[in-house]
Amino acid sequence: MKRVSILFICLWVARFTFGQTVVIVDGLQYSLSGIYASFSGVTAENTSKSITIPSTISYQGLEYEVTSIRSSAFFGNKTVERIVVPNSIISIGEYNQEIKGKTNVEIIPVSA
Repeated sequence: MKRVSILFICLWVARFTFGQTVVIVDGLQYSLSGIYASFSGVTAENTSKSITIPSTISYQGLEYEVTSIRSSAFFGNKTVERIVVPNSIISIGEYNQEIKGKTNVEIIPVSA
């Protein structure tokens, strides 16, 4: 019984330490890890030309700070023309060149 309890505790701690949960909030997809969220894409149903990435999101009563844009977050997205990025973003993943290279896409940093 003691081994089962220790195993359960280890798995529970690993889940919250290493596990990432993927969630959708307001048509935008995020990966959650600890108290942070990474923007990971736009859902297929979201056809908006303007995307505003918030500095925080709420999910199941908890608040997460959005600190990064994951690799390929905009891969294949042909509709977005404007991206508003909060100051909380400290890293932008690789392979977002499809957005950076478009002349019709406006990336707007938001100052505090």
